Amino acid sequence: MSDTSSTTLTRGHNLVLSDLVPADATVRVALGWEPTTAGSGLDLQAAALLIGVEGTVLSDAHLVFYNQRTSPDGTVTLSDEPVDEVPGADRQVLSVDLAHLEEGVDRVLVVVSVYEAEEREQTLADATGIRARVLGPDGAEVVRYDLDVETTIQTAVSLVEVYRAGEEWKVMAVGQGWASGLRGVATDFGVHV
Repeated sequence: MSDTSSTTLTRGHNLVLSDLVPADATVRVALGWEPTTAGSGLDLQAAALLIGVEGTVLSDAHLVFYNQRTSPDGTVTLSDEPVDEVPGADRQVLSVDLAHLEEGVDRVLVVVSVYEAEEREQTLADATGIRARVLGPDGAEVVRYDLDVETTIQTAVSLVEVYRAGEEWKVMAVGQGWASGLRGVATDFGVHV
């Protein structure tokens, strides 16, 4: 492993995660955002899709989100962070146990979406500072992606992807949006909703 100072990625760029953390580490992907208007009731939710080489989830249970907080094998979990009102605070964290992910998992796609977007008439444009921070086992930030795409009508966006590249793990900044919320993301990757 090399120097563990943080690297900020831009959309489409990647790096070898195994150079920054031990190959058998559990990494945490900390997600944050701020509502553009205080008191708006904006509620973003994190999710992870465990995707196989065919480009779809291994099963419906391989979508980790607010109603299903752990993957079937327990290697990916979602937790809420206590939110103080300090700007830049993490809101939710996905833990990914790289050493014990199921053999069929080729990548873990990390997404945030607006909860009840249609009912509340909200989009990701109602949030600012949407970001993902990859933390090593010691809690230090090793990779960061600050969303760098316009989100005027989108209600969900994939932020980062942790994926296998031979014997190594890589992380890529994705930044792809959906106007169809988490449901749209999930169905695009084979989840039956």
